[in-house]
Amino acid sequence: MREVYKNIFVGDISDCREGVGEWLVIHACKYPCHRNAVGYGKKISPAHPNYLVLKKGQNLYLNIIDPDEPLFMNPLFVETLRFCNAYNKPDMKLYGSSDFLVGNR
Repeated sequence: MREVYKNIFVGDISDCREGVGEWLVIHACKYPCHRNAVGYGKKISPAHPNYLVLKKGQNLYLNIIDPDEPLFMNPLFVETLRFCNAYNKPDMKLYGSSDFLVGNR
């Protein structure tokens, strides 16, 4: 995990943590985070209410993949901004985890 700006951290799946206390966490990977949080197997129906996003307390789970063509980017960004704005407090720390370490890809 590395701090990229005051109170904003990024890391890979090995750094993943739960959002509690001072931590607000964006889990930006489909496997295993979104899948485990929503509770589906290999696939999830696009009609599922949490197909793209699931909010659980101070955790935001995103069904985000890295396809050749960008998919669902606008809804994912909008929900991420809403989530961050809801917890906009000076003492909060924002952590984003992904299935790859930002900057090492």
